[in-house]
Amino acid sequence: MRNKQLANKFRNDVEILKQYDSDFNADGSFTNYNKKISLNEFKRILKLYKRNEQNELVEFSYPFSQIVESSIALNLALFIYIKKK
Repeated sequence: MRNKQLANKFRNDVEILKQYDSDFNADGSFTNYNKKISLNEFKRILKLYKRNEQNELVEFSYPFSQIVESSIALNLALFIYIKKK
């Protein structure tokens, strides 16, 4: 029973992240249970959403102009190198 509850919570967390900030109109998104990475080529922005220790969603935005290099690992680890101002 406990495993079923955890599986349902996991699915629910993924669905919440998939729907979160849908008005951003992302061209592509990648989601797991605690992170979402979205990009909008027209707005030239990459966004990262993740859950903090209080299970709240926190959002980070990166303009394409500041991204020097980025890569995404299979576990949705996001590596971004930003230009210093």
